[in-house]
Amino acid sequence: MNKKIIIPSAIVVVAAVGVIAFSVSYKSSHTNKFYNNTKIGNTDVSNLTAQQATDKLNKEFEKNTLVLTKSGKTVDTLKIYQYAKLSSAASVKEALEEQESMNVIKALTSQKQYAYGSITYNDQDIIKHVKSAQYVKSNDSSKNAKVYYDTKNGQLVLQKEHQGTQYKMSSLTKAIVNAVKNGKTNLEIANVDYYIKPTLTSTSASIKDQYNQLNKVDNHTITLTSKGKKSVVLDAKRYMKYVKYNKGKLSVDETWLKQYATSLNTNFASLGKAIKFTTPDDHNTHTATGGTYGLAVSVAKETKQLSKDILSGKDVTRKVNTAMNGTDYKNGTFIVVSIPNQEVRAYKNNKKVLDASVVTGKAEAGRRTTLGAYYIFYKSSPAVLRGPGYASPVSFFAAFHNGQGFHNAPWRSSFGGSIYISNGSHGCVNMTYADAATIYRNFGIGTPVFVVND
Repeated sequence: MNKKIIIPSAIVVVAAVGVIAFSVSYKSSHTNKFYNNTKIGNTDVSNLTAQQATDKLNKEFEKNTLVLTKSGKTVDTLKIYQYAKLSSAASVKEALEEQESMNVIKALTSQKQYAYGSITYNDQDIIKHVKSAQYVKSNDSSKNAKVYYDTKNGQLVLQKEHQGTQYKMSSLTKAIVNAVKNGKTNLEIANVDYYIKPTLTSTSASIKDQYNQLNKVDNHTITLTSKGKKSVVLDAKRYMKYVKYNKGKLSVDETWLKQYATSLNTNFASLGKAIKFTTPDDHNTHTATGGTYGLAVSVAKETKQLSKDILSGKDVTRKVNTAMNGTDYKNGTFIVVSIPNQEVRAYKNNKKVLDASVVTGKAEAGRRTTLGAYYIFYKSSPAVLRGPGYASPVSFFAAFHNGQGFHNAPWRSSFGGSIYISNGSHGCVNMTYADAATIYRNFGIGTPVFVVND
């Protein structure tokens, strides 16, 4: 038979009274103190006054640090309180006010935890500290991938990018500020995410396109020829370093192209070089050096053609672009001016059509008829010869070098001999009317004129 245990109501009343009395007493003793089992954040403030709790919170806050490591080695320790302000007093006051409305027995039998309090961070002070630190200095800069031609080894090279250790300060300082605000205690800063990164890598579309396009024009040759002249071969080792890539297109450095085209004159030009010729009537050999007559490379045309050849990506063999200044003297049509003999001999189709005594430029600086190989480039009948202090009308004039040319000289009564030494012209070849007419009527523009000293 079950028996019920009956607790006298008097005992219940006494117990209740006791609990109430304890609650009143405990609450009274903790009017300005926190109850047991009370935390603000992770800090135990049990039985502490508001001031004591505030002091304790501040001391705990001052212990907070962020350790910066670089490849595992500590390089800096940031004391958080130097860059932040904890508003703990307000949190303490709010917690105590809330405690007033709490049931004492319930509060004592369970842990009560309040918010930590607001923290105001000075981001700029953190950034300023980090930027001035020695551990963020580095001479190891990132380098972009690049394509270049190795002239020593004769090959196209795709050089990969290099990841340096110079910091991108905006990324690094942002990471450190966030670590401080998130309560982290350690941050490894030897991290590629914080470094300045190469903007071009070996997998970048532009780098790959540059390599592919340059590779197409590499390892080809351009062979240049000219009648009777030795071939010149331009290979990749010579031209590849001047091939440029820009915005998806290849081009060849025009300055270099012009220089190279001009240099071809060494192999293919006769212009400016000594020209040996034989006079048909006596079969004597003479030499004319310098002047404006002869074969020369057409630099403008050759420059343009070389660029096309290089960028074609094919082996090319062709004749070099040349231009002849004057007609070919080997066809037997040319004029010879002998300064010592004061004589002009003119040949047409290997037949002498004129052998005349003349007066050339006076034998003094600035007046002499210039030695060399030239050609008739201008003709006029009649003409007026002009110079310092004179204007002389003539019937015939055929210019071959600057203002020098063949013309009649009605003011002279004799020609040949040594007249030129003291009473020569200003550089022109003075002739009789008939002789000047023969030159003018038989020899056209381009006719070679050799002024020799024999």
